[in-house]
Amino acid sequence: EAIAALVKVITTTEDEDTRGCVAKSLGEIGQRNSEAIAGLVKVIATTEDENTRWRAALSLERIDPGNPNVVPALLKVIATAENEYIRDQAARSLGKIGKSNPEAVEGLVNLIATTKDEDTQRRAVRNLGTIDPGNPEAVAVLVKVITTTEDEDIIEDAAWVLGKTAPGNPEAVAALVKVITTTEDEDIIEAAAQSLGKILTTRQQYVGVVSALKYCLSDETYRDNFNLYLECYKLFWDISENLPYPEFYQAWHHPPPPPHPEVEDTTPVASTPFTQHC
Repeated sequence: EAIAALVKVITTTEDEDTRGCVAKSLGEIGQRNSEAIAGLVKVIATTEDENTRWRAALSLERIDPGNPNVVPALLKVIATAENEYIRDQAARSLGKIGKSNPEAVEGLVNLIATTKDEDTQRRAVRNLGTIDPGNPEAVAVLVKVITTTEDEDIIEDAAWVLGKTAPGNPEAVAALVKVITTTEDEDIIEAAAQSLGKILTTRQQYVGVVSALKYCLSDETYRDNFNLYLECYKLFWDISENLPYPEFYQAWHHPPPPPHPEVEDTTPVASTPFTQHC
């Protein structure tokens, strides 16, 4: 009876504050109740109030995990809400419930590609890395973000996310190397260098990074851009532990020609201490 009364209120009242409160209550007592589920679905589809939609989506997820209406509702909140707190909470919720959800991935990918709001894009980037790590489509979007956007905060976020989601991905490696060599922002350099160290998996990639970034360990860089020097030094230290000395030496002094695009190096790497290269 309580559920029936609440559903009647939420589907008939025009007061959005009341709707939000009722939605929250249904999320606490309407577990698996078909009437409560139907009422929340209707609210999500009809309300124009961002707070009501967000509360209804959270309650629906609570009482009916996996309901297909939840992810689209949260994506709509993120894309349209003007209240920053609600946007943040909706993004957090999507990150929690959208794990490996193809609709969530596709929605975030589209949101990143189409939104003109930098805060919205930033939230989408962060969540894209948590809901489906390693998703090729997600990695491709993050690479595009790094290479095309001018917003430094978004670039930094995308760089950090790639470090968690793109092991061995050649496009991600190339994008992180490029951003290290082109940006002057210290936070971006740190994010890109540390993420790069996490996703390198083959000798070809190790050698390529050494050849591309060796200038960062010059005396001039040490003097004029110590942060770049330091981050690349730490990166090279990690590389040196995974690349035999002769190959490290060759990469430093005689960079190899670029490989044929159809050939992928999958040769395993051996451990070698950095002190051998000093």
